[in-house]
Amino acid sequence: MKHRSQWMNLVFWVLLLSISASLLLYAYLGTFTRYMADDYCTAAALRTRGFWGAQTYWWQHWSGRYSFTFVVTFAELLSVSVVPILPAITILVWLFSIVWASLPFLKSLKIENHLLTGIFIACVLLWLTYQSLNDYPQIVFWQTGILTYPVSPILFLFGVGIAVRRAINSESIRWLELLFWFLFALITGGFSETGAVFQISSIILLLVFVELTKNQQKNIFSPILWATLCGSILSLLIIALAPGNAVRSQGFKDIPPLGGSLLGLVRVSLIFIPKLIDNHTATMVFGFLCGVFGAYYCVPNQMRASNLLILRYAVVSLLVAEVEIGADIAPAYVLRGGMPPERVLLFSFFLVACFVVYWGILTGMLLRMNLPSLTPVLGNLILPGMLIFLIVWEVIPVMNSQLNLVAPLQSYSTAWDQRHRTLLAASQSNTSTVVVENITGIEGFHKLRTKLWITGDFENHPDYWVNRCASDYYEVRQITTR
Repeated sequence: MKHRSQWMNLVFWVLLLSISASLLLYAYLGTFTRYMADDYCTAAALRTRGFWGAQTYWWQHWSGRYSFTFVVTFAELLSVSVVPILPAITILVWLFSIVWASLPFLKSLKIENHLLTGIFIACVLLWLTYQSLNDYPQIVFWQTGILTYPVSPILFLFGVGIAVRRAINSESIRWLELLFWFLFALITGGFSETGAVFQISSIILLLVFVELTKNQQKNIFSPILWATLCGSILSLLIIALAPGNAVRSQGFKDIPPLGGSLLGLVRVSLIFIPKLIDNHTATMVFGFLCGVFGAYYCVPNQMRASNLLILRYAVVSLLVAEVEIGADIAPAYVLRGGMPPERVLLFSFFLVACFVVYWGILTGMLLRMNLPSLTPVLGNLILPGMLIFLIVWEVIPVMNSQLNLVAPLQSYSTAWDQRHRTLLAASQSNTSTVVVENITGIEGFHKLRTKLWITGDFENHPDYWVNRCASDYYEVRQITTR
C-alpha cells in the first residue's frame, strides 16, 4: 500500500479504526448481558436432568439441533459467568474466520499487505451484518441466539479456509480426510435446520462450479465437497426426524399449501436484497463504497479484467445470492408459511454484506480501468470524501447510540446480579416461593428496551414460561415479581 497517497492511507485507517471501535463497543456492551428467555430453560434442563439427560430432553420435546444442544449445555456447565464474555468471543472468532477464509485468495491475487486487507474486509463485513439486522441483539447479546446462529457462518468460513489451503497440496485426498470433512459438515449442520439447508445449497453450487470449470484442484475439491454434502444432508435428516419437532410445531397455524408456500418463497427471496437496501440504504451505500475504495486502495494496478468478465462476475454473484437467500428462507417459509425472524436469516444478511462489498470492488475496478484519467480525482478525493461523510453520518451516530446504552445496561446488569444472589440464597434456605423485584422497572429500562432486545424476563405470574424455567434452575417452587 506504499504506492497510495498519504491521504488515502489516512482514510483507510480512519475507516478501519472507526468500524473496529464500533465492534469493540458491541463487545463491551455484551459484558452487561445475562440470562434471558430460553437461557433459563437450557440452564434448568442441565440442573434437573444432567448433561446427557438434557440432550435427550431437548431432542424429544423441542428441537433436533443436536450440535446447538450439546454446545449450549456445555456452556451452561460454566454457569451464567460465561454469558458476558460470549459476545466478545463471538466477534473475535467471526473476524478471525473471515480473515482465515480470505487470506489465500488475497495472496493469490497478490494484494499488497494481504493480512491488513483481510482485517479491513472482516471488520467491514461484520459491521455491515450487525447494522443490517434490526434485531441484531438477538445474535449479539443473547446466549441462545449466539450459540445458534453465528456459529454456522463461522464454521463455514473456517471450512473454506481449510479446504483452500488443502488444495495447495496436490497430494490425493485420503479416506481419513474425507471422514473429517463428513464429520465437520455433520457437526456444522447440527446447529439449525436453516443452517443445514443453506450449507447444502452452498455445497451444491460449489460442486457445480468445480465440475463445470477447468479447475486444477478438481481432484481435491470434488471429494471434499461430496463428503461435506453427505454430512450436511445427514445433519438435516437428523434434525428433521427429532420427535421434538412435533411439539414445537404445535404453535404453527394457518400454514398455506405447499404450492402457495413455494410461490411465496420465490417472491420474498427476490425482494430480500432490494428490501434490505431500502431499509438500510446508508449502511449498504457505506459498504458498497468501502468496496470501491478497496479496489482503488488495495487491488494492484496491474490486475485487470475485461468489462464483460466483470459484468459476468456481478451477474453470477447476484444469481448465487438469490439461490442462497431462497435456501435460507425455505425451511421456515415452507413449514410455517411465512418469513422467519431476522436472526434465523443471519447467513443471508452476512452473504448480502459480502456481495455488497464485492460489487463495490467490481465497480471500482471498472471505474479504474475505463476512466483512468479520473483516478486522481475520483480515487484520491471524491471517494475518500464520501466515505468520511458517511463515517460522520452513519458510523459515529451508531457509536453514540452504543455509548448511550452503557448506563442503563450497567443498571440492568447490577439489578440482575442482585436478584441472582437473592434467588441463590432462597434456594439454599429451601424457600419455596420467592418474590423478587421487577428489574424491567429500573430507571432507563424503557429507553433501553426501545433500542436493545432485552426481553424474556420474569413476569408477575408464576406460571409464565420464563418464571417456570427459572424456578427449575434456582430449585424453588415459584418465582414471581412485585
